[in-house]
Amino acid sequence: MTSDGAPGAGCRRVSDDGVSFRDLNANGVLDPYEDPRLPIEERVEDLLARMTLEEKAAQLFHQGLGVPDDGTVSDEPDGFTQVSTLGLVGLGLTHFNIYWAPGPEVLAQWHNRVQEAAERTRLGIPVTVSSDPRHGLGDNPATSMAGSGFSQWPDPIGLAATRDEGLVREFADIARREYLAVGIRLADEEPVSVVFGCCCAAATAALMFTRPAPCWSAGAETSVAVPVSSCFTSAGEGLSPLCESR
Repeated sequence: MTSDGAPGAGCRRVSDDGVSFRDLNANGVLDPYEDPRLPIEERVEDLLARMTLEEKAAQLFHQGLGVPDDGTVSDEPDGFTQVSTLGLVGLGLTHFNIYWAPGPEVLAQWHNRVQEAAERTRLGIPVTVSSDPRHGLGDNPATSMAGSGFSQWPDPIGLAATRDEGLVREFADIARREYLAVGIRLADEEPVSVVFGCCCAAATAALMFTRPAPCWSAGAETSVAVPVSSCFTSAGEGLSPLCESR
């Protein structure tokens, strides 16, 4: 077993049979969940068997966070929670949705620091970062955020008004690449829903009253065909679209 760095969680190692892997739990052994040769299902099963009940429960949370202007990962609470980002990671949370954030360079630096904090946890489970839309003009926290350093596009209803699925695919591909560059792996994007007046046609409309503005269209055909083009394009290279029904 050889290592290319100081011993510790997340250290890159090479096993005796020549497999390069990240020693996520810092035990100096190539465990199944760390083995890149194994099927993902097998790795997940091995990881689940190692997790405590508390660590499994922490996977159910999707906590909102603000990113400081200097990109630091603070041990002080922000405006969304009474527990700091470092504290949340230490509790085993691995899914976070960012709201306000600085430009792409600082955002990428913050993401790297959060992952370094996750490497210091017991099993070294990486963090998944998601985001509400950042490429439109609307600025409504928990719904959409005005982009800072990202390309600017019409809001979804404006894109849908073009009836141009090719344009929407181009938008989705650019947004995908920009998100991946800063560490955003999941796009909490606009709901595929039909707007009647001022509410979405879904059971949760009363709770999600801020969502209708960025819906795609008042027409069912456009509300399905156009955003589906966006979803499939976003999913092409490593970004998971979260296409919600509201």
